[in-house]
Parts: sequence; structure tokens; C-alpha cells
Amino acid sequence: MDTVRANWRVVATPRAGGNAITGPIWRFATAEREELIMTFEGIEPADNAKDVRPNVSCRWDCTLDGLSIGGLRFDVRLGTTPHDLATVARLLADKLFHPTTLAYEKTYYWQIIAHGEDQLGDPMEWHGPIWKFTTGREHSEDWPLDGGGGCALGTLSPLEGCLFLVPFLAIFSR
Repeated sequence: MDTVRANWRVVATPRAGGNAITGPIWRFATAEREELIMTFEGIEPADNAKDVRPNVSCRWDCTLDGLSIGGLRFDVRLGTTPHDLATVARLLADKLFHPTTLAYEKTYYWQIIAHGEDQLGDPMEWHGPIWKFTTGREHSEDWPLDGGGGCALGTLSPLEGCLFLVPFLAIFSR
């Protein structure tokens, strides 16, 4: 917004007629609207994160001109291409979002849009950068130490690719 310069004065006109009383001319200028800079930080999952679980919670923090402030609301945009993000949550008060339909081995892009007010009380939006993360392979819930191979504790068959478990179990079964 550019600076606006204006002149004004008061002219009082009597009801019963007569001469108007003219006041002095006053001058003022509006200040140029200061651009407030929003910085997003503490992003989870981090930009370019790999092997993220599909049940991830997206978290973020932000500062406005270096100050942590309250009263902001947040939209979350999410998608599988950076140019076609859908708004999946609107006007969240918390800096936390739990996506519900993420798939394994897929790349996702996400963005935060903060809503607040400037110094004059006018509504403003700040768009964060677009971050990306990739979900990992599906792991067995029965055996979390499977190295990503999907071998459950009960599947010790060499045909199922779990030979590495046999020596480990033999040591502890004596």
C-alpha cells in the first residue's frame, strides 16, 4: 500500500442560515503498511524426509518478524503433486495435523497457510513454502525389528526370506 497524503478541514454551517465558519486546513499522510514476515520452523516431517510412517503427525512452529505470537489460525494443504495441493484442514488453532489417508511408499507435499491480522487489524495470510516427505515401506506390526522385510516372528521359513532370524533365536532358546 502506498503512502496517501490528504488535506481536510471542518466547515460548520449554522441551521438558521448565516455565514459558515471555516476551520484551518489540516494535513496528514498514511504510513506505508509494513510487510510482516512469517517464518515457519520446527517442521515435522522435515522437508525431504524419507521412510516416514503413514500415521505421521504434521507439526510446525512459526514466528512473525522473529516473535512467537498467538491468535493465528492455520490451513493445511496436502497432495501428491506440489502444484495441486488440497486444503485438508481449515483454521486450526493448534500447530498440529493428523493426516488419515496416507499410503506407503508415496511422496507427499504439504504447506501451511497462517491467518492473522496486521497492525491495523486487517486480515492477512502468510503462505509457507511447500515441503515434501516420502512414506516408507509397509513393515510388519508383529516384528518391528525386521529391517523392513516384513518378516513376522512366526515366519522363520527360509523360503520367506527370514533366514537372518534363525541364528538370533537359536542363541536365546538354549
